[in-house]
Amino acid sequence: MRLRGILIPLYSLVLVATAGAGDTSPAPRSKLHAAVYLVRGSVAGSSTGRFGPHVRESDSTWRCLSRSTVITYGFGSFTSEAPRRFYVACGNGVHRSTDDGKTWRILTGWTTMEILDVLPHPANPSLLYVSTPWGIYRSKDEGASWTAATEGFTCSFVRHLAFDQRTPEIIYATAENDAYVTTNGGDDWKPMGVGRGAVLSFLQHPRIPDRLLAGCEDNGICFSTDGGTSWKPARCPSPASVYALAASPDGENLYAAGWETGIWHSGDGGQSWDVLWTPAGIQAFFCLLVDPHDTRHLYAGTDGNGVYESVDGGRGWTYAGLNGGKIKHLFFYP
Repeated sequence: MRLRGILIPLYSLVLVATAGAGDTSPAPRSKLHAAVYLVRGSVAGSSTGRFGPHVRESDSTWRCLSRSTVITYGFGSFTSEAPRRFYVACGNGVHRSTDDGKTWRILTGWTTMEILDVLPHPANPSLLYVSTPWGIYRSKDEGASWTAATEGFTCSFVRHLAFDQRTPEIIYATAENDAYVTTNGGDDWKPMGVGRGAVLSFLQHPRIPDRLLAGCEDNGICFSTDGGTSWKPARCPSPASVYALAASPDGENLYAAGWETGIWHSGDGGQSWDVLWTPAGIQAFFCLLVDPHDTRHLYAGTDGNGVYESVDGGRGWTYAGLNGGKIKHLFFYP
């Protein structure tokens, strides 16, 4: 069985505030945010009980950042200079906050355009990218105007965008028929030839940048060791649809999840995978996140069962709130 829907896999930018001169107190931790796409009934532990962007307040209590119900796909942030910008990709456009989520402004003006992912340039606040069911759009004036950036695509439905960790001129995109890459900031794109149909998730190894992984629809995981020139199928527990890929910061442990997979683990850079956790009553996982400060602390977003977390590297899991919510993205901000 396949779950037809839209996935926004993980690609998180994390900022830890720097203490002032002479201040020896620990830097404040970033807060966990969840993109609640839709709900089954109502969302347990939410301040409103509805879907939309949420921030975690305590173990299983969350506060909705939106005053109205809004379909939410994912987050992005620009934190290199003040004011920092917080972005949310929604069913009615891109929303931006410059006051850490207190107030929001829709940038795109496309009130009926679904924005599936938003990717702010890490050094240039004027440059933004979004993916939509109608391709990729780019703004060079912080969202005031947009132009299509689809040269080289042979399909329109683009799910996810991610910068290469070495240079933001290289961007990866997952689409309905392949993964694509640009080396010039989106002027043109080339298919990467994963060879397994729709690519649902994508991951660049944090320590070996030429090692890439692609989660495919009904075809498990493929990996490349040469920057995407060639691909091989990984040894997976099943040929499932893999919606989420994540890595510990040191790259020693990789994680994957999807439709009827449970949570998978790889200790060899993604060449082979084993089942780490098979939960009863959870049919699908949409996203995974590893705490950048604690590689054994994991988070998982589900299809209607809220958020779960593990503090022992995925061996044991506990409920963390938002039951009833379909969690498309988990993200640390600021």
